[in-house]
Formats: sequence, C-alpha cells, structure tokens
Amino acid sequence: MDDLNTISVALPANYYSTEMIAKDYPEINIKEFNGVYECLEELSYGDADAFVGNLGVISYHINNSGFTNLKIAAPTSYKTNGIALAVTKDWVVFRDIANKVFASISPTEREQIRNEWIAVRYEHGVSWKEVFKWISFGLLIILAVFLFLLYWNKRLRKEIKLRKLKEKQLNKSMKLIRKQDTDKKVLLQEIHHRVKNNLQIITSIMNLQSNIVSDPNSKQVLKDAIDRIKSIALIHDKIYNSKNISDVSTNDYIQSLAEEVLHNFSMEKNIQLNVNSNVDNIQLDTLVPLALILNELLTNSLKYGVKNKNNGRINIEFKPRYTGYELKYFDNGEWYDNPDSDHFGTSLINVFTEQLDGEYSLNKSKEGTEYLFQFKYSKS
Repeated sequence: MDDLNTISVALPANYYSTEMIAKDYPEINIKEFNGVYECLEELSYGDADAFVGNLGVISYHINNSGFTNLKIAAPTSYKTNGIALAVTKDWVVFRDIANKVFASISPTEREQIRNEWIAVRYEHGVSWKEVFKWISFGLLIILAVFLFLLYWNKRLRKEIKLRKLKEKQLNKSMKLIRKQDTDKKVLLQEIHHRVKNNLQIITSIMNLQSNIVSDPNSKQVLKDAIDRIKSIALIHDKIYNSKNISDVSTNDYIQSLAEEVLHNFSMEKNIQLNVNSNVDNIQLDTLVPLALILNELLTNSLKYGVKNKNNGRINIEFKPRYTGYELKYFDNGEWYDNPDSDHFGTSLINVFTEQLDGEYSLNKSKEGTEYLFQFKYSKS
C-alpha cells in the first residue's frame, strides 16, 4: 500500500473501504468514481493507476465486462471476512432459511462456486517481458564494462611496460650521475688537499725566511702574512675533512680560526672567547674574505686590544639578516693607534668588506671596541 503514495488510485465514492484507505494512507492520491465498475473502467482507460477492492467483485467485473488489460498485482493488509448476505430486521424468517441453506453447502461445493465466480488469479505483478528487457539491459552493461576493463587492462600493461623501461633507463642514468658526482667530490677534495699542502709549504718557507731575517718589523710582517695564509689553509682543511664539500659548519670554522689565532700568539693571559653563529653554511667565495677579516680583527685584538687585560673577552656573532649576513665583533680591550703602523690590516678589512659588497661601522667605548659588518648574499 505504501507503494501507491506516488500514483493515483481509483476508489468508489461513499464506500467503507474508501474511507478506511483514506484514513490509513492519507498520502495516497484518491480519485473517487461512482461504483466499482466505473473505477475499473477509468483504470482500464489509463485515467487512474491502480484500484483497491474486493477480489470477488473485481473478478466478476473483469470476467463479465472485458477488462482484459487489468491485472491483480498484490494483496493488501486488510483481512478477508468472507461473503455475507444482509437482510432487514423484519425478514427474520428469510434470514433463518438462508442460514440453513448456507450451512447445507459442503466445503467442496463452496470451492466449486468460488472458482466459478472468482476466476482471476493473483500473479504478483511479474512481467516476464519487463524482466527479460532489464536482464538484457544489465547484460549489455556488464559486457560494456568487461570490454572497457579489457581495453583498460591492455593499456595499463602497455603503460607499465613502458614505465619499467623508463625506470630502468632512469636508474642507469642515476648510477652514472652518482658515479660522476662521487668522482667530482673526490677530485674537489683532492684539489682542496693539495691547496692546503701548498699553503703549508708556503707557510714553512716564510717561517724559514722569518728565522733568517733579523729586522723585527720584517719578522712581524712575515708573521702576519703567515697567519693570513693559515686562515685560508684552515678553510681548505675543513672542506677536505667534511663529508660534504659544500657543507662546512660556519660556527665550527669560526671557532677553529679564533682558537688557532689565540694559539699562535701563545698568550698566557686568560682570554674568554665566545662564538655564536646560526648560519649553517656559506659559499666558499664568501667564507674566504670573511675568514681574512676575522683574522685581522682577532690579530689586532690580541696585539693591541686585550694585550694588557687580565681577563680579556672576545665575542663573535654571525647571523643572517635581511638580504645578507651580519657580523658583530667585540672585545673589551682598549685600542690605541700605533703611529708606526702602516694600517695594512685596516686596508685588508676595507678591501675584503668591499669584496663582499658590505659595509661596517666601528664603535669604541670604555666597555670595549665593537665592529658591526653588513654583507649581502653572494650572487654566484
């Protein structure tokens, strides 16, 4: 009955069954007509979609009125109370006679009478034509899906084969690239190793020359040059000993350079060294000028700034800033200008700062001396 909610149902007007259906199923679209015959006629013509009524009455009309295009679809939930004969109250004698006649009819005779008048059978509303149509439609869909999967599987096999071939070629290329990369790294490390050795040879020659020279100023000039060469040699040593030649720890290098310079001066005084760098690594063409600048600053601090301090302190801070780097160098010494100095170290600082496309400021106070450098990123 719930399936009738979306269609129109023909029912006889003023029938008790019509009132029950309207009450129990208010969503059904009921079309009322005069009597069962007219309802079945409207249903046969297509002006209604369904009819709900007594099977015996419907069977009689279908057999005697020729409604051959109508079909019993399904039973309802309403109970069958059987067939009864109604008489008025004043026909008591007729009622009793009728009941005796009905009681005398055997069950076999009842079934014969019922089969004679109710010839329409309940068929569950199955249309084999519709079933065959939908089965054929489903088979066509399955066939289409099967053919599509077959075609797609063929395409996938071809694609997989092509990708395996490309993957094989790619792996071969990657092996060649890795081999070339390893060869280049070995070659570069060997170059840095040879450069470091050559610088050490130069340093040894200059040390020998320094031992021969008797003039103190000449000795100092040679010593300063040796310190500068050692700064460069330290860079190549770090690169040679690193696993990745393009990855040299900036903080580690600055710390090593500062300690090397302190060791060269062999100062007995306690010098507190603080190095702070949050720059992971920089390019070699930036690291070399930076190392030479730090070498000059450290040398000047030890020679002039903290030379006479019992507790000297040197702070080096290197960090990225905006479009480049910032180097802050501080010592708590008292610098003074040496009238006999040729200011060669200061000239080197200016040259290397300009090479790094940077600038610096110098601030001297009672607390100490501070250099603040601003460098731009290398364009190479």
